[in-house]
Amino acid sequence: MEVPAAEEHETSSTESLGPTICRTVLGFKLRQLREARGHGQEFVAGELGSSRAKLCRLELGKGACKESDVAAILTFYDVDSSVRDEIFGLVRGANAPAWWQEYAQFLPPGGETYVGMEQAASSIRSYDSQRIPELLRTPRYTRALGQLSYPRETHHASNGKVALLERRQMILTGPEPPVCQFLIDEAALVRPAGGAEVMQEQIEHLLQLHMQASRISLHVIPLHRGGPATPIDPFTLMTFKGDELRDLVCLEQPVGILFVEESRDVDIYGKALDALSPSGVCSHRETERILTRLLRNFVAQRDDLWERE
Repeated sequence: MEVPAAEEHETSSTESLGPTICRTVLGFKLRQLREARGHGQEFVAGELGSSRAKLCRLELGKGACKESDVAAILTFYDVDSSVRDEIFGLVRGANAPAWWQEYAQFLPPGGETYVGMEQAASSIRSYDSQRIPELLRTPRYTRALGQLSYPRETHHASNGKVALLERRQMILTGPEPPVCQFLIDEAALVRPAGGAEVMQEQIEHLLQLHMQASRISLHVIPLHRGGPATPIDPFTLMTFKGDELRDLVCLEQPVGILFVEESRDVDIYGKALDALSPSGVCSHRETERILTRLLRNFVAQRDDLWERE
Protein backbone atom coordinates (compact mmCIF):
# COMPACT_ATOMS: atom_id res chain seq x y z
CA MET A 1 0.00 0.00 0.00
CA GLU A 2 1.35 3.42 -0.93
CA VAL A 3 1.59 5.91 1.92
CA PRO A 4 -0.79 8.86 1.23
CA ALA A 5 0.94 12.16 0.64
CA ALA A 6 0.58 14.89 3.25
CA GLU A 7 -1.30 17.41 1.16
CA GLU A 8 -4.43 19.49 1.61
CA HIS A 9 -7.86 18.45 0.25
CA GLU A 10 -10.92 20.55 -0.43
CA THR A 11 -14.18 19.52 1.24
CA SER A 12 -17.63 20.93 1.72
CA SER A 13 -18.37 22.89 4.89
CA THR A 14 -20.29 19.96 6.38
CA GLU A 15 -17.86 17.24 5.43
CA SER A 16 -14.94 19.34 6.66
CA LEU A 17 -16.19 18.65 10.19
CA GLY A 18 -15.25 15.02 9.67
CA PRO A 19 -17.41 11.95 10.34
CA THR A 20 -16.53 11.77 14.04
CA ILE A 21 -17.78 15.29 14.75
CA CYS A 22 -20.77 14.97 12.43
CA ARG A 23 -21.91 11.80 14.24
CA THR A 24 -21.52 13.48 17.62
CA VAL A 25 -23.35 16.68 16.62
CA LEU A 26 -26.06 14.65 14.88
CA GLY A 27 -26.64 12.62 18.05
CA PHE A 28 -26.79 15.79 20.15
CA LYS A 29 -29.40 17.37 17.86
CA LEU A 30 -31.52 14.22 17.69
CA ARG A 31 -31.49 14.02 21.48
CA GLN A 32 -32.52 17.70 21.67
CA LEU A 33 -35.44 17.07 19.31
CA ARG A 34 -36.61 14.08 21.35
CA GLU A 35 -36.34 15.83 24.71
CA ALA A 36 -38.08 18.95 23.38
CA ARG A 37 -41.10 16.75 22.66
CA GLY A 38 -40.99 15.13 26.09
CA HIS A 39 -40.35 11.62 24.77
CA GLY A 40 -38.18 8.94 26.35
CA GLN A 41 -35.88 6.72 24.32
CA GLU A 42 -37.95 3.64 25.07
CA PHE A 43 -41.13 5.29 23.78
CA VAL A 44 -39.56 6.58 20.55
CA ALA A 45 -37.86 3.27 19.82
CA GLY A 46 -41.14 1.42 20.36
CA GLU A 47 -43.07 3.75 18.05
CA LEU A 48 -40.45 3.27 15.33
CA GLY A 49 -40.24 -0.49 15.75
CA SER A 50 -36.60 -0.19 16.74
CA SER A 51 -34.66 -0.77 19.96
CA ARG A 52 -33.69 1.61 22.72
CA ALA A 53 -30.06 0.48 22.43
CA LYS A 54 -29.95 1.44 18.75
CA LEU A 55 -31.44 4.87 19.41
CA CYS A 56 -29.10 5.40 22.34
CA ARG A 57 -26.02 4.64 20.20
CA LEU A 58 -27.29 7.03 17.52
CA GLU A 59 -27.83 9.84 20.05
CA LEU A 60 -24.36 9.24 21.51
CA GLY A 61 -22.78 9.47 18.05
CA LYS A 62 -21.38 5.96 18.35
CA GLY A 63 -23.60 3.84 16.14
CA ALA A 64 -24.15 3.34 12.43
CA CYS A 65 -25.84 6.32 10.82
CA LYS A 66 -28.38 5.20 8.22
CA GLU A 67 -30.30 7.89 6.39
CA SER A 68 -33.49 5.80 6.48
CA ASP A 69 -33.32 5.52 10.28
CA VAL A 70 -32.83 9.26 10.69
CA ALA A 71 -35.63 10.01 8.21
CA ALA A 72 -38.04 7.88 10.23
CA ILE A 73 -37.10 9.72 13.42
CA LEU A 74 -37.54 13.15 11.82
CA THR A 75 -40.90 12.18 10.38
CA PHE A 76 -42.05 10.98 13.81
CA TYR A 77 -40.88 14.28 15.34
CA ASP A 78 -42.61 16.21 12.54
CA VAL A 79 -39.72 18.64 12.03
CA ASP A 80 -39.74 21.39 9.40
CA SER A 81 -37.74 21.34 6.18
CA SER A 82 -34.91 23.58 7.40
CA VAL A 83 -34.20 21.25 10.33
CA ARG A 84 -34.38 18.22 8.05
CA ASP A 85 -31.87 19.78 5.67
CA GLU A 86 -29.47 20.48 8.54
CA ILE A 87 -29.82 16.98 9.97
CA PHE A 88 -29.37 15.25 6.62
CA GLY A 89 -26.28 17.36 5.99
CA LEU A 90 -24.86 15.92 9.19
CA VAL A 91 -25.85 12.40 8.10
CA ARG A 92 -23.94 12.84 4.85
CA GLY A 93 -20.96 14.17 6.77
CA ALA A 94 -21.11 11.28 9.24
CA ASN A 95 -20.98 8.77 6.40
CA ALA A 96 -18.36 10.58 4.32
CA PRO A 97 -14.77 9.25 4.38
CA ALA A 98 -12.29 11.30 6.37
CA TRP A 99 -8.73 11.90 5.20
CA TRP A 100 -7.30 10.14 8.26
CA GLN A 101 -9.04 6.90 7.33
CA GLU A 102 -6.35 6.52 4.68
CA TYR A 103 -3.89 6.13 7.57
CA ALA A 104 -6.02 3.77 9.69
CA GLN A 105 -3.35 1.06 9.68
CA PHE A 106 -0.92 3.46 11.38
CA LEU A 107 -3.32 4.47 14.17
CA PRO A 108 -3.77 2.74 17.54
CA PRO A 109 -7.21 1.68 18.79
CA GLY A 110 -9.21 4.85 19.34
CA GLY A 111 -6.87 6.76 17.04
CA GLU A 112 -9.44 7.63 14.40
CA THR A 113 -11.76 9.12 17.00
CA TYR A 114 -8.84 11.03 18.53
CA VAL A 115 -7.76 12.58 15.22
CA GLY A 116 -11.36 13.43 14.36
CA MET A 117 -11.81 15.30 17.64
CA GLU A 118 -8.41 16.94 17.33
CA GLN A 119 -9.33 18.38 13.93
CA ALA A 120 -12.39 20.12 15.41
CA ALA A 121 -10.99 21.27 18.76
CA SER A 122 -11.01 24.98 19.54
CA SER A 123 -8.37 24.48 22.22
CA ILE A 124 -5.84 21.72 22.93
CA ARG A 125 -3.98 21.49 26.23
CA SER A 126 -1.58 18.67 27.03
CA TYR A 127 0.95 17.47 29.58
CA ASP A 128 3.78 15.04 28.87
CA SER A 129 6.62 13.92 31.10
CA GLN A 130 8.26 11.39 28.79
CA ARG A 131 8.11 12.64 25.20
CA ILE A 132 7.57 15.75 23.15
CA PRO A 133 3.86 16.14 22.20
CA GLU A 134 3.03 14.78 18.76
CA LEU A 135 1.88 18.06 17.26
CA LEU A 136 5.30 19.57 18.04
CA ARG A 137 7.50 16.75 16.76
CA THR A 138 9.85 16.89 13.80
CA PRO A 139 9.85 13.98 11.31
CA ARG A 140 13.29 12.79 12.44
CA TYR A 141 12.31 12.82 16.11
CA THR A 142 9.12 10.93 15.22
CA ARG A 143 11.11 8.25 13.40
CA ALA A 144 13.60 7.99 16.27
CA LEU A 145 10.81 7.45 18.81
CA GLY A 146 9.30 4.81 16.55
CA GLN A 147 12.58 2.93 16.40
CA LEU A 148 12.91 3.03 20.19
CA SER A 149 9.35 1.87 20.82
CA TYR A 150 9.07 -0.58 17.93
CA PRO A 151 12.57 -1.79 16.91
CA ARG A 152 11.13 -4.06 14.22
CA GLU A 153 8.92 -1.41 12.66
CA THR A 154 9.14 -1.36 8.86
CA HIS A 155 10.10 1.68 6.80
CA HIS A 156 6.58 1.64 5.38
CA ALA A 157 5.02 1.93 8.84
CA SER A 158 7.51 4.62 9.86
CA ASN A 159 6.83 6.64 6.71
CA GLY A 160 3.09 6.26 7.23
CA LYS A 161 3.21 7.57 10.79
CA VAL A 162 5.31 10.55 9.75
CA ALA A 163 2.95 11.39 6.87
CA LEU A 164 -0.05 11.09 9.20
CA LEU A 165 1.56 13.37 11.77
CA GLU A 166 2.41 15.98 9.14
CA ARG A 167 -1.24 16.05 8.08
CA ARG A 168 -2.37 16.41 11.69
CA GLN A 169 0.08 19.25 12.30
CA MET A 170 -1.59 21.29 9.56
CA ILE A 171 -4.24 22.34 12.10
CA LEU A 172 -1.60 24.55 13.74
CA THR A 173 -1.28 26.69 10.61
CA GLY A 174 -4.80 26.33 9.18
CA PRO A 175 -7.36 29.11 8.73
CA GLU A 176 -8.83 28.55 12.22
CA PRO A 177 -6.05 27.00 14.32
CA PRO A 178 -6.86 25.89 17.86
CA VAL A 179 -5.40 27.68 20.84
CA CYS A 180 -2.77 25.26 22.15
CA GLN A 181 -0.97 24.93 25.46
CA PHE A 182 1.74 22.30 25.79
CA LEU A 183 3.27 21.53 29.19
CA ILE A 184 6.40 19.39 28.88
CA ASP A 185 8.56 18.05 31.65
CA GLU A 186 12.22 18.88 31.09
CA ALA A 187 12.99 15.16 31.40
CA ALA A 188 11.24 14.59 28.07
CA LEU A 189 13.68 17.00 26.40
CA VAL A 190 16.80 15.66 28.07
CA ARG A 191 16.18 12.13 26.84
CA PRO A 192 18.14 12.01 23.50
CA ALA A 193 15.85 10.16 21.10
CA GLY A 194 17.79 9.67 17.87
CA GLY A 195 20.99 11.29 19.15
CA ALA A 196 22.30 14.81 19.52
CA GLU A 197 21.73 15.92 15.93
CA VAL A 198 18.07 14.86 15.93
CA MET A 199 17.51 16.51 19.29
CA GLN A 200 19.23 19.72 18.16
CA GLU A 201 16.80 19.97 15.25
CA GLN A 202 13.84 19.20 17.53
CA ILE A 203 14.80 21.78 20.18
CA GLU A 204 15.35 24.40 17.47
CA HIS A 205 11.83 23.68 16.24
CA LEU A 206 10.42 24.08 19.75
CA LEU A 207 12.27 27.37 20.21
CA GLN A 208 10.91 28.69 16.94
CA LEU A 209 7.34 27.78 17.92
CA HIS A 210 7.84 29.22 21.40
CA MET A 211 9.03 32.56 20.06
CA GLN A 212 6.89 32.97 16.94
CA ALA A 213 3.61 31.02 17.13
CA SER A 214 0.96 33.32 18.62
CA ARG A 215 -1.63 30.60 19.27
CA ILE A 216 0.84 28.06 20.69
CA SER A 217 1.87 28.33 24.34
CA LEU A 218 4.82 26.09 25.19
CA HIS A 219 6.02 25.70 28.78
CA VAL A 220 8.84 23.48 30.01
CA ILE A 221 8.54 22.33 33.62
CA PRO A 222 12.06 22.42 35.12
CA LEU A 223 13.48 19.23 36.59
CA HIS A 224 13.85 20.86 40.01
CA ARG A 225 10.16 21.78 40.18
CA GLY A 226 6.90 19.91 40.29
CA GLY A 227 3.86 19.86 42.49
CA PRO A 228 1.23 17.69 44.12
CA ALA A 229 -1.05 18.09 41.10
CA THR A 230 1.53 16.75 38.65
CA PRO A 231 -0.12 13.89 36.71
CA ILE A 232 1.72 10.61 36.29
CA ASP A 233 0.64 9.83 32.75
CA PRO A 234 0.58 12.14 29.74
CA PHE A 235 -2.83 13.39 28.65
CA THR A 236 -4.55 15.84 26.32
CA LEU A 237 -7.61 17.97 27.11
CA MET A 238 -9.64 19.26 24.17
CA THR A 239 -12.45 21.81 24.20
CA PHE A 240 -14.87 22.68 21.41
CA LYS A 241 -17.06 25.54 20.26
CA GLY A 242 -20.79 25.31 20.87
CA ASP A 243 -22.81 23.07 23.15
CA GLU A 244 -22.88 19.98 20.94
CA LEU A 245 -19.44 18.69 21.98
CA ARG A 246 -18.32 18.23 25.56
CA ASP A 247 -14.77 18.77 26.78
CA LEU A 248 -12.74 15.60 26.39
CA VAL A 249 -9.60 14.14 27.98
CA CYS A 250 -7.53 11.65 25.98
CA LEU A 251 -5.14 9.20 27.61
CA GLU A 252 -2.56 7.34 25.52
CA GLN A 253 -2.24 3.81 26.88
CA PRO A 254 -0.51 0.61 25.65
CA VAL A 255 -3.94 -0.74 24.64
CA GLY A 256 -4.81 2.39 22.66
CA ILE A 257 -6.31 5.79 23.37
CA LEU A 258 -8.83 6.03 26.19
CA PHE A 259 -11.33 8.87 26.54
CA VAL A 260 -12.59 10.60 29.68
CA GLU A 261 -15.89 12.40 29.09
CA GLU A 262 -17.54 12.85 32.49
CA SER A 263 -17.42 16.54 33.40
CA ARG A 264 -16.32 15.84 36.97
CA ASP A 265 -13.35 13.77 35.79
CA VAL A 266 -12.44 16.21 33.01
CA ASP A 267 -12.35 19.00 35.61
CA ILE A 268 -9.70 17.10 37.60
CA TYR A 269 -7.37 17.09 34.59
CA GLY A 270 -8.14 20.73 33.87
CA LYS A 271 -7.17 21.70 37.42
CA ALA A 272 -3.94 19.71 37.09
CA LEU A 273 -3.06 21.69 33.97
CA ASP A 274 -3.91 24.95 35.72
CA ALA A 275 -1.60 24.03 38.60
CA LEU A 276 1.26 23.37 36.17
CA SER A 277 0.65 26.47 34.05
CA PRO A 278 3.14 29.39 33.94
CA SER A 279 1.72 31.36 36.84
CA GLY A 280 2.37 28.41 39.14
CA VAL A 281 5.43 26.78 37.65
CA CYS A 282 7.45 28.62 35.03
CA SER A 283 7.43 31.70 32.88
CA HIS A 284 7.77 32.23 29.13
CA ARG A 285 11.30 33.51 29.67
CA GLU A 286 12.29 30.55 31.83
CA THR A 287 11.12 28.14 29.15
CA GLU A 288 13.22 30.03 26.62
CA ARG A 289 16.26 29.74 28.90
CA ILE A 290 15.76 26.00 29.36
CA LEU A 291 15.36 25.35 25.65
CA THR A 292 18.41 27.49 24.83
CA ARG A 293 20.51 25.64 27.40
CA LEU A 294 19.42 22.24 26.09
CA LEU A 295 20.12 23.36 22.54
CA ARG A 296 23.69 24.36 23.47
CA ASN A 297 24.19 20.99 25.15
CA PHE A 298 23.04 19.02 22.12
CA VAL A 299 25.12 21.16 19.77
CA ALA A 300 28.17 20.49 21.95
CA GLN A 301 27.43 16.76 21.96
CA ARG A 302 27.04 16.77 18.19
CA ASP A 303 30.30 18.68 17.67
CA ASP A 304 32.13 16.34 20.06
CA LEU A 305 30.85 13.33 18.12
CA TRP A 306 31.96 14.85 14.83
CA GLU A 307 35.45 15.51 16.21
CA ARG A 308 35.78 11.90 17.33
CA GLU A 309 34.80 10.71 13.86
